[in-house]
Amino acid sequence: MKQHYKGRPPRAGRKGSVLIAVLGLVALLSVLLVTFLGEAVERIRYNGLLDRSSDLRERAYSGLEIALASMAQTAEIDEGLRSISQGWGSPLDTLGFTPFEDCELSISCEDESARLPLAGLSQEQLSVLFEELGLMSSDADRLAIAFLDWMDPDDNTRINGFDGQDYERAAIPCKPSNAVPRSYEELFLIEGFATHFRNSDGSPSERFATLREAISLQNDAKVNVNNASPFVLRVLAELGGFDEARLMRLLEGGDRQRGNIDDGILTSLDALSPTGDTSLIAYEAQLLRLRVVATRGDARFSLDVLARRNATRSSSTTRNLSTKKLSEQYKDFPQSPESSLRYPFSILQIRENRND
Repeated sequence: MKQHYKGRPPRAGRKGSVLIAVLGLVALLSVLLVTFLGEAVERIRYNGLLDRSSDLRERAYSGLEIALASMAQTAEIDEGLRSISQGWGSPLDTLGFTPFEDCELSISCEDESARLPLAGLSQEQLSVLFEELGLMSSDADRLAIAFLDWMDPDDNTRINGFDGQDYERAAIPCKPSNAVPRSYEELFLIEGFATHFRNSDGSPSERFATLREAISLQNDAKVNVNNASPFVLRVLAELGGFDEARLMRLLEGGDRQRGNIDDGILTSLDALSPTGDTSLIAYEAQLLRLRVVATRGDARFSLDVLARRNATRSSSTTRNLSTKKLSEQYKDFPQSPESSLRYPFSILQIRENRND
């Protein structure tokens, strides 16, 4: 016979409800605790990386000084920085030692002056560059004029050009910078450029990649032929009226490969008998781009540096000082001790932790 309870439920039922509530609360607290610990660990790791990055920053800048000192020594011994085959492309490998035991340090150097100086190219030189990239002669001429209109200091439109109000009336209105583009992406704003340097889906083409490697937005001087890429050498050969294949053989050395110690280093083009425009050609590196990366575990700090070589006092002047009287020696130097010191490089640009 069933028993019917009146009033409050049995004590056992109440205990079961309380147990379920407690277990649910424990589960909720466990989830909150795990979430909190996970965030705490990430915060600790992040703060640890920040603390270590300040230390790595010092290591990176020290590595930069080591690299510049090594290259300055190479330039003094070899009487110039002409070819990567001299060893200054990897300064630490040239020195043969590890600067720091508590972190890994990598340093590489590229010759920015081995690229064509966009700021210094004439209309004819730009046209030849675009023709070597595969453009028709008429398209190359129009694009060369558009480039000059974009970079010149005024908004006056050249014949068959595009400038000033033309850009204001364009499908995507903009204003010419009247200066050398500050980024390669800016080139796509120049009239006609996107037509020849984008794929059908709008992405940059292989032609654009070749152009990007061939020109420099920072170099405003001549091209160091000893480190120039095969494409840049082709453009220079077309302008200069000399044999590109013969030039490559001279630069490759005996093993027919560039980048080795047996590479040829040119100091003139006499052997090639040029018949055209050689105004862009030089034989020493003047503008250098260095990449310094310091790492320790997950922590990382990087430097991207643009440096220009400074003219140094000739060694003959220094040697001749010893033959003069003391009073005469001081006439050759400024009165200020600080101004008599000349650093071998000028730092033009430093970017920290850039991934592009």
